[in-house]
Amino acid sequence: MSFLKPKQIVILCGFTILFVMDFFSQLPIFTVIPKKVIILLTLVLILISFLPIGKQKTNALDDFKWHAFLTGYLVVAIIVMQLLGGKSSSGISFNNGFVLLVAAITIWELRSKWRKVKQETAGVEK
Repeated sequence: MSFLKPKQIVILCGFTILFVMDFFSQLPIFTVIPKKVIILLTLVLILISFLPIGKQKTNALDDFKWHAFLTGYLVVAIIVMQLLGGKSSSGISFNNGFVLLVAAITIWELRSKWRKVKQETAGVEK
């Protein structure tokens, strides 16, 4: 996981908080801290992480690694939340057709990025 940058870790934390809020909305912490405050704070953190502050040039391999890791992380997070007994209040589940459609598009996009990585590495070797 040496390819993860601080901005990407913030994104992962933000998604994790949003998943916990969605799957376990009945937790007592959400009565102490209003959901709107947590959602707003999480979204601000995610938006800040997308700002081009000190943006470094990335290659196709790093881009592929991040995209694959993020996709895997989100899939594992959904599975873990369901195994822990959570029920998504927004309908995020592998039984949902829209989630399956998004997963199929993501897999197609990852395949496309992998081809780009292979082309880049083939161009470097010549």
